[in-house]
Amino acid sequence: MFSVENYFINPDASVKDALKILEEHAGKIVLVVDNNNVLLGTITDGDVRRAILESFTIDSTVLEIMNTEPLTADQDEDQATLFSIMQARRVRNIPIINKQNQVVGLTNMSDIIIPKHKDNWVVIMAGGVGSRLRPLTNSVPKPMLPVNGSPVLEILIKTFISQGFNKFYISVNYLAEQVKGHFGDGKKYGIEIRYLEEAKPLGTGGALSLLKHKPKDSFIVINGDIVTNVSFPEMFSFHEDSNAEITMGVREHCVQIPYGVVRLNGHTVCNFIEKPTEKYYVNTGIYILNPDILSLVPKNTQFTMPDLIEKVQQNQQEVQAFPVTESWLDIGRMEDFVKAKDLVGELAHSHNKNYI
Repeated sequence: MFSVENYFINPDASVKDALKILEEHAGKIVLVVDNNNVLLGTITDGDVRRAILESFTIDSTVLEIMNTEPLTADQDEDQATLFSIMQARRVRNIPIINKQNQVVGLTNMSDIIIPKHKDNWVVIMAGGVGSRLRPLTNSVPKPMLPVNGSPVLEILIKTFISQGFNKFYISVNYLAEQVKGHFGDGKKYGIEIRYLEEAKPLGTGGALSLLKHKPKDSFIVINGDIVTNVSFPEMFSFHEDSNAEITMGVREHCVQIPYGVVRLNGHTVCNFIEKPTEKYYVNTGIYILNPDILSLVPKNTQFTMPDLIEKVQQNQQEVQAFPVTESWLDIGRMEDFVKAKDLVGELAHSHNKNYI
């Protein structure tokens, strides 16, 4: 049963605690309140991801990253007025407060209108050979390798279905008939599937030149060998709130140097750090693209996503990063494929039932 208290958090709590609320409750907002339930600020999924890019960590306090001037509504406002406000301000949640600024309710867009299928296309790249997984991929394409009884690609597609997506393109090349034979036109899943058939490997960017019709809206491009429970609607919202032509999913990856690192100025030791940990952001193979940039993709030519991103940047257009804080695993290496069994099992027994 819905209770606004489920979204409450105290200002001394950590970002990690806020993430737990965001993941467990459909409202996708955290309300930072004092001991009297007076609203101090709010935190959304986008707030957390932007904070991570600004070098805050999951151990930072919510007080450091919260929006201190959130949009609120009086408890006497009617639903029609709330709906108009949310549409005009492009927000999905409005905390309802009384005259003492105490939170007495929370209105979510889904409370007012019935959620509908998302019209954004999903383009899945499933044409790779998967040479690092041989001999497993000698007779089975990498995205069709089974994890706990289901092909990785099927697990990925069901994840999208569970989040409201129903229009798919699948790019195929190596052992393409296995992919097409398994999924067909998608009707058995209640979705639409079309295929981009590469006569030769074109790369992630090059395969996009096979799209016969330019999508009307921004669309997602994703590698077909990924296991994740990332919120794709949140990624679209993040993209739409920016001026970016491409939004790339990135994930924090830490590497510990096994030696003491010495920094020199000539022969003078300036600094000495024992076994430091370096933090990097790595590409997750998940992108959101605006339709117009397809004009930058050459026809029937090997063309990678780094090539496309470079072209976009040369045009003085923005490429934005979306931190993936949820579970994510690329099964490109044998050790990661082995890990995928445990990850899929964990996700199947969590609140994300789309991994069954």
